[in-house]
Amino acid sequence: MADGEVPLSTGPSQEDLRTTAPSTVNPHSLRDFRMQLSKGEDSIDLATWAGSVPAASGIAPRVRVGRSRWFNLLWLLPIGFVLLRLRRLQPRSRILRLPARHLTAEDPMNEDKKQA
Repeated sequence: MADGEVPLSTGPSQEDLRTTAPSTVNPHSLRDFRMQLSKGEDSIDLATWAGSVPAASGIAPRVRVGRSRWFNLLWLLPIGFVLLRLRRLQPRSRILRLPARHLTAEDPMNEDKKQA
């Protein structure tokens, strides 16, 4: 073994893992321990957890179009995303169809089928 190498068998053996320390836990000691516990000072009192701040509800962000039309932004974002995706897919479908028409128009096998 070279200097600085750690031997592979430095961990606990299988016999060490199988043996367990004797337990001193019994129901009487658990009861004594639980009686010594107290409620912490930093616990939350559910009745006054917010202090003197009253409960309030908010309004979703809105966008004004024109002078009197307001639209909820939480509705406009997903609708706009879907419209953009549809707009992006529309030209792709046309582009994918154009070469196929060009190939089928000049295909000699296709002309043989037309003549028969």
